[in-house]
Amino acid sequence: MTAMINATFIHVAVLRYDTVKEKDVHKFWIRCEEDWLRALRCFTIGVTLFMIVLALVGWVAFKHKVQDLDTSKGISYIIVSSLITVVAVTVLMTVTMRTFRKWSDWLRT
Repeated sequence: MTAMINATFIHVAVLRYDTVKEKDVHKFWIRCEEDWLRALRCFTIGVTLFMIVLALVGWVAFKHKVQDLDTSKGISYIIVSSLITVVAVTVLMTVTMRTFRKWSDWLRT
């Protein structure tokens, strides 16, 4: 939510920026940069937390069925929950590493 609000306000500020009256873009961006960095950080944390919740939702959804470990259904629910966790963690790691590799050097300069 914080990322969305900050990004929206920055978007409005950029749209209202008057290039005729204000010539120095750098001064304008200094005012926006801290909020932009906060929005980026909040978005990154939000995506990470969402993928962690997705990884855990299989265990919560099938918890009452996993207790039947004596049957083959109980074992199949454990396998399904594990697969949901593996897919969520794989997507999280892939997206995080791809984004980090692509943008980290450019954003630091």
